[in-house]
Amino acid sequence: MLESLDTAWADTDANSLTAAVRAMRRLEPPAVELMEMPIPGTSETYGPQFHVP
Repeated sequence: MLESLDTAWADTDANSLTAAVRAMRRLEPPAVELMEMPIPGTSETYGPQFHVP
């Protein structure tokens, strides 16, 4: 994915950009699974926290 993005930006290659976007979309399921995983010993998950302290 990163190589496709690098090529897309360096060469303005639409095919590389399309490949990178497709690769990013394939990352969604494992990312969601990771963000929903509970941190042992807490009630929190590994997902981002969108609150202001």
